[in-house]
Amino acid sequence: MRNHRKRTTNEIYKSMLILNVFIGVIILIIAGYLYSFYYRTMLDNFFSSNRQYQETVVNRQENDIEIMNNIVTQLALSEDITKFKLSEQPVKARYLIDRLYQYTKVSQSFNQMFYYNRDDHYVYNGATSIELTMFLSDGLLLENSSKDTISDYLQNADVMKVIPEQKAEGYVIERYGELSNKVSVFFLPIVPQMGGTAVFIVGNKYYDTLLESDAADKRQTMIVYDGQVIASRGYLGIELSDIDGYKELSEDKLIRINGDNYAVVYKKSDSGLEYITLQSASSFYDGFVQGQWTIFFITIISYLVLSTVVVVIRRNMGKRVKSISNLLNEDDDSFATIERGIRALDENKKASELEGLKHRRGKFVNDFVCNGFENNDDVLKNARKAELDIEDKLYVVTLTGEKENGNERRVNDIILEMLKAEKRLTGYGLNLIAKRQSLFVVFGDNKEAIKEFLDKMLAVGKNNCEKFILSASDFHSDFGEASRAYLEADAAYDNRFLADNDAVLYYNDVSVVESIKELPAGFMQRLKNAIRLGQIENMEKTVDEIAEHMQQNGQSLMGFRIMCNDIIHLLIDEWDDNENSDIFSVYTLSQCMTVQDFRGVLLDVCRGLMHNKSEKTSEDDSMVQRAIKYIKENYASSDFTMSVLADKLGISAVTLSVNFKNEMDISPSDYLATVRMEKAKELLRHTDKKIRDISMEVGYEDDHVFTRRFKKYTGTTPGQYRSEHYEV
Repeated sequence: MRNHRKRTTNEIYKSMLILNVFIGVIILIIAGYLYSFYYRTMLDNFFSSNRQYQETVVNRQENDIEIMNNIVTQLALSEDITKFKLSEQPVKARYLIDRLYQYTKVSQSFNQMFYYNRDDHYVYNGATSIELTMFLSDGLLLENSSKDTISDYLQNADVMKVIPEQKAEGYVIERYGELSNKVSVFFLPIVPQMGGTAVFIVGNKYYDTLLESDAADKRQTMIVYDGQVIASRGYLGIELSDIDGYKELSEDKLIRINGDNYAVVYKKSDSGLEYITLQSASSFYDGFVQGQWTIFFITIISYLVLSTVVVVIRRNMGKRVKSISNLLNEDDDSFATIERGIRALDENKKASELEGLKHRRGKFVNDFVCNGFENNDDVLKNARKAELDIEDKLYVVTLTGEKENGNERRVNDIILEMLKAEKRLTGYGLNLIAKRQSLFVVFGDNKEAIKEFLDKMLAVGKNNCEKFILSASDFHSDFGEASRAYLEADAAYDNRFLADNDAVLYYNDVSVVESIKELPAGFMQRLKNAIRLGQIENMEKTVDEIAEHMQQNGQSLMGFRIMCNDIIHLLIDEWDDNENSDIFSVYTLSQCMTVQDFRGVLLDVCRGLMHNKSEKTSEDDSMVQRAIKYIKENYASSDFTMSVLADKLGISAVTLSVNFKNEMDISPSDYLATVRMEKAKELLRHTDKKIRDISMEVGYEDDHVFTRRFKKYTGTTPGQYRSEHYEV
């Protein structure tokens, strides 16, 4: 019995020992799983932090690249101020300089912007023009890049070219903007004609901020383009050549460089820039070791607790066995490896083809809204060039905006992709930088399909922006009503504070529509007869009666604009010849604020029609050309003003300002100032006359006023300009 008890006890202890060993194995398996799970979790978090950091860098850099592309697109659409020679059209240089100055303020990513017209030999920025040879020899001197490289990129680049960050000198660095001693230079061609090149100079302070990282993070980030490191910041001292096969990285991984392990995250963007973020694996290991000890102590404590429980309940072996059995059954798990998806890289498209299509579509939308086509056949012809199928379709003009200036670019990209994917619809959009709006023209087979798409546009905007607005014109089928559709969309947009902007603001739903009434046919017939017969007094009297009728009907501001637009187009259609193309632009109406302004515009249109009909003057005798001729003949007179010029031409000051700026892209007063300043520069370069005498000779009695305006125009005083440019 004693032997049996002893044998039983030995069996129990043996069973307990086996049980303890078994428990230990189970705990080790669990500990191994926890260790593996913890390792993967920590590693995933480690890579995730680097991905998030890199994503922030990518979003900021790509947004700034998109701003550069938008500026290039705007320049491509502005051939009237970019395709010229300074010696032939100096006034356009002034407007180009003003435009470049405005663009420089759009983004903080670049310190200076330059434009080079490949048909001329001048480089322009927001302050002045610089001869190409002077720019290359003294303006921008780079430590590691020759002036031949800069010249080649300016004159021959057909896709984006980038000069990596390096030490820079020259008067561009010293005089035009607060640049750092190191810069990187971006060259973007003006496509599709390749007529010019935009140059963006990015100081190293931009990348100091963009790629900023704490030293404790042990992180380094590189931005690479065409195999060259554009900018690199960090504390690791790793070169691009140290990373073997970085372009073949398809997933986040640890790699070994110079005997040490590093986490590397790689991404290539649509712009062609490549982003490489590295972080020392020691940062991961330091955090992991702390958690590893935690797992170790939990394993030991768990084993001790379970072993103690086994000892305490050894008298009830059956229950222990049952308990252990139940425990074993509960732990019957299979552990699968978490599959990681590989983000596919978007297929790169040829930059020139993509930008060319964008240019054609952007130009089509702009000309369409401005009624810039001769007839419907001309509209369809240009639509086919832009790869837009609009035949036999309805259309609406929409305006979108977002007060906080958040994710508009992303929203616009999504909307354009949505339009591209639609089988029933087509269209395109433009960024209206000056008004911080975007304009889209959407063509479709029926109203329901278009409305459904506009609802999707609004939903996308609301999901990505805090205060997104979407307004839409009425539905139109006549392509000749595009300018009216734009005014309708603008009228609806102006009602965003009075209407529920959580829905699409349709023109037919806003209150101003109800007050618009048709002009009685008698007015139009009398006005046409007066123009046809050349009766100036009857024409002016009828215009006065029309203005009075519009005022008595209590029209809103947008109501005036829409009615005036309709009247003017009815008149122009009556005399449909190409000579009337410069008489009126729909943008003129946006500057009219009172009924007297509308009266003045209508009078000017009627006079222009009568003048063309009776005298058939050439373009050289147009009002703007006569104004330019008069300015050039009388700029030296100190009594010469815009009022004097308007009286001389026999038109109102409003009409002079609007028509002059529409044709020349510069106000008449600014044109006068440009003529005076260019003449002053010529006298300073080629004569030794006193500055006071030059001031009088170009129309300024006060030489202090002249000096102040000259410095504002050129960035230097007359004395400094003479010392730098004097030619014997």
